[in-house]
Amino acid sequence: MLDELCARNRRLDKKLKSLETWRTVLNALFFATFVYVLVFSVVAAALSMKSAVTASASALTVAIVPAWKWCDGRWKRNEEKVNDQKKLTRMYYGPLLSKIINIRVHVELLEKNMF
Repeated sequence: MLDELCARNRRLDKKLKSLETWRTVLNALFFATFVYVLVFSVVAAALSMKSAVTASASALTVAIVPAWKWCDGRWKRNEEKVNDQKKLTRMYYGPLLSKIINIRVHVELLEKNMF
């Protein structure tokens, strides 16, 4: 049972690390896209391109931020779910683990006293 607990914790740790990595990648991608669209809209306005191009670039700049916040919220919720699973695992197996360790300590003391 102790091996099962350790394996579950390792899986949850890997999942949490993967979520954090992908969240960082997504944030970098959104930031790069936001900067690109912002620069594009400034250049389009400076070169006095057609108003449709300038308006669409400005609209994209405004639309990226809510999408970024939405995705960030989704990543946070996923990380919270994994952290909740880890807490549940600790709550369920914690007392059991302490009993196993306590039994192991008593067995070792008994072995010492016998020999």
